[in-house]
Amino acid sequence: MTAPRPPISVYIERLVLDGLPLTAAQAVRMQRALERELASLISQGGDLTAWTGGGAAHSTAPVAGRAVPWDATRPHQLGRALAHTVFASLSGAPPRVSDPGGRS
Repeated sequence: MTAPRPPISVYIERLVLDGLPLTAAQAVRMQRALERELASLISQGGDLTAWTGGGAAHSTAPVAGRAVPWDATRPHQLGRALAHTVFASLSGAPPRVSDPGGRS
């Protein structure tokens, strides 16, 4: 039996997406997808030794990810891609390329 992981909290104060013409409804879908995917990535976690020192918890450095192609009718794809970029910045791992078809 493995020891339980300590709880992890992630607070994103501000997410700036320049030049994206998201409607309010699309922004909500994108945010929900980002939160859900980030929670999933954290729970699957792998080796999060980079987090144990608390350095990631206090990082204020901006995170710039690669350009993510997305379909404006499927903002959840953008949310999931952003979650992978955020997780990669926290864990020090390169972002995983998500499947282009996306989940609903």
